[in-house]
Amino acid sequence: MSQLNAVQIPFFCKMLFNCRLATIFILIDVLSGCKGKETEPWADLSFPEVPDSVRYEKKNHTFVRWEESPIQYFTTEPKEALNWLGIAGTQQVIRIFPNYGTRKKNRIKEINKITGVNHFFLDMDLSTGYVHDYTRNFFNKLRPDDYVMRFIAGEDSLTGLMSFTFKKNMRPDDVLGKTIAFFRQWKLSELNIKGSGISTAIEMKACSYNPVCLCPTVKKESQNPFKTEVPFWHSGKAPGWINIAELNKTGKFDGGNVVLIWNYKGNTWFQEMHGSLQQVLEKALTIKAICECDPILAISDSGPMAASFKSNKDFVLETGQINQLDNLDYVGAGYGYFPSKVGVYKYTDWRGKEIEFSATY
Repeated sequence: MSQLNAVQIPFFCKMLFNCRLATIFILIDVLSGCKGKETEPWADLSFPEVPDSVRYEKKNHTFVRWEESPIQYFTTEPKEALNWLGIAGTQQVIRIFPNYGTRKKNRIKEINKITGVNHFFLDMDLSTGYVHDYTRNFFNKLRPDDYVMRFIAGEDSLTGLMSFTFKKNMRPDDVLGKTIAFFRQWKLSELNIKGSGISTAIEMKACSYNPVCLCPTVKKESQNPFKTEVPFWHSGKAPGWINIAELNKTGKFDGGNVVLIWNYKGNTWFQEMHGSLQQVLEKALTIKAICECDPILAISDSGPMAASFKSNKDFVLETGQINQLDNLDYVGAGYGYFPSKVGVYKYTDWRGKEIEFSATY
């Protein structure tokens, strides 16, 4: 295959992005080399015909999208935790919202111009700069080649560009809690997985956070600075090796939110989703096969705070439905996608250069 440029890359990668409106996704072959190989029918969980690119024209930083929404929900109910899949890309336009304490203090009853809740941050708040000491300690454990989320606000301080970069590539003006958010993370290769295709299994253990649930285990030789388990819950099974097809539930004690991060031809790509452990692993294995990489599973808050919510048809999210999860003032800050027609935003980068960007959905 000939070398692809930055604009062509998304057109190539769109082969892996065909969504299926079902909570149990259809397994398909995604590699021409896998045709006829029934042992590797990895699910392709994203959108069709959606190029996604960054273009540089007249020194403007322009983000362009050609579809109606950056997210696909698998339910029509706006007031419940639900499964969803975000579009894959190198950056996304998001809208952040404050934690429970700030919402309560300022009597914030709704959040406007947001598709829903993608993730709750782990005890930190990009809208106020608050970072809990425990979160800061977690952040300090990240290695130089671990990823951090970068948020570049526009003229509206709550709306801006989200991307992922290595911790070692943080800029002088990057600050945890303002432009940088923390995610725990594990490489796919660090998990105890064996077999392939329909025989793929993962080793599960009783979760430290909730012993009635199971979590994926991490290989003993892993140098990951976090726990030897991934805080992604599943209930109703005994510990041990489990076929991933059996890990197909979502709910209060099952499944959750994850960001899959990978490198493709020098660019950092990511895709967010809320689903079962089966769906997450199948998506990660698809990315691994097509982009020949070792994708990262990045998790912010977990357990009950791994819930997601959808805004109403006017892209308004009522805070009453998410406040029920919060019992501490410093939790509950997070973000979702900005829904449509973002407009033009300007910001000054770390070199003092004024940058203008626009986004069109």
